[in-house]
Amino acid sequence: MVKDKWYIELQQKHIDMVIEEIERGIDRGDRVIIFPESIFPLFLNQSESLMTLLEALSNEITIIAVDYISMGIIILTQHIYLKMEHFR
Repeated sequence: MVKDKWYIELQQKHIDMVIEEIERGIDRGDRVIIFPESIFPLFLNQSESLMTLLEALSNEITIIAVDYISMGIIILTQHIYLKMEHFR
């Protein structure tokens, strides 16, 4: 559950669930997958290992994480990492 993602002992399980969803998208042949940026139970820029994994997966599918509060967007696609803040 999303509310449980902030419990440190459940964070890896939650991350694994998100990665599994990305992998299912790849298996289905999806070209893009979109999440709210808050799907991850941590700050992406503070988790080098997760960013490395997401960048590797982005060779197979474009991953978009949207921040609905600041209207920012993060796009990972084929080794390109873009972060655009304050889309309005």
